Amino acid sequence: MRTHPNYGPSRFGHYAHRMGAWIQARQYRDIYPDAQDCITPFMWGFTVFDGDQPFDDEILSLIEMERAIGDVPDWAIDIAVQIDALPHCGQVNFPEPLYAVFRGIGQETPDAGYTFCFEANSATKDAVERRLLALDMWRAGAAVQDCREGFTDISTFVDHAYSALGGSTELKRCAVERLSWHLRFLNASFTTNDAGLLSIDMNAQQPWAPGRPETAEREAIERRLRAAANGTAFDVDRFISEFDHPWLCHQRLFDQIDVTLVRIGREETAYDWEEALQAAQPSAEAMCRVYDVSMAAIAAWATGEAPDAPLRVHPDAAAILAETYDRLGARTDVKLWLALALRKKVERFRMQEPVGALAV
Repeated sequence: MRTHPNYGPSRFGHYAHRMGAWIQARQYRDIYPDAQDCITPFMWGFTVFDGDQPFDDEILSLIEMERAIGDVPDWAIDIAVQIDALPHCGQVNFPEPLYAVFRGIGQETPDAGYTFCFEANSATKDAVERRLLALDMWRAGAAVQDCREGFTDISTFVDHAYSALGGSTELKRCAVERLSWHLRFLNASFTTNDAGLLSIDMNAQQPWAPGRPETAEREAIERRLRAAANGTAFDVDRFISEFDHPWLCHQRLFDQIDVTLVRIGREETAYDWEEALQAAQPSAEAMCRVYDVSMAAIAAWATGEAPDAPLRVHPDAAAILAETYDRLGARTDVKLWLALALRKKVERFRMQEPVGALAV
């Protein structure tokens, strides 16, 4: 009997962010009764096929490829879970999760460098905490030169923060404190993955669940923020709902922190979506370049051809090929099925206008 993709024997098999009951509840799979024992229908997280939209011919052909394979090996089930869970925002260390899937397919074992949503490595957490310590100095009234000397490794951030925030006010200090609380909470709550295979207790209380002890601290900060905003046009509820979005795993985490400080400095509560889209455009273009070359790499590999010559001579494309096409190795039926599923997933991400996922 085929092992269910989310209950496989390996640690990755227990780690998909969408676990058993959630997957079982996707009733639209009932329209594919002959595919209930297949893995392919469960690989489309963060796409239009992760809902009630029927599968297209490509996904149906992938189901047939899987059936022809027969017993899918455990390592391939784990990589199928990774493909399903690929973050649509790319992850803070993008394109590493995508490249880790290519490596896993090539070496026929899941690569430990893969990071799921709601994971961050120690380096990311340390970089965030350093920025928060610098912001603590700003809130305490330290001069920019003193802060710069204390944080020489992030002096560019220090200069940006002091310039963006401008003159200190109680309102700005409280808003920065609320941002800092949010990021410190995530630093403590997010799983750390430093190239290790991890297992999550899905029954544990989630970081955003009510009743956690951190909630009282957050509420105290918000009371001070409301008091500071009293009599001003600053909408605290809107600020909390629209600015409380830097996620520790998001590809543009550090950009989001920088932008939020600018808006706190302006004492703005309205989130300017057009401005956010414009700011995210360069990252989206770079992301699409990775996706485009990755798709071309899989298409060439699947037919036994070499990538187009111009890709090999263009520096950025050549670097992407080195992490994609060159990692896949010799073709097998299992590897071909996984690679084509990965191509379909990346194609969907590409079609869904990545700038929207990066702007939030």
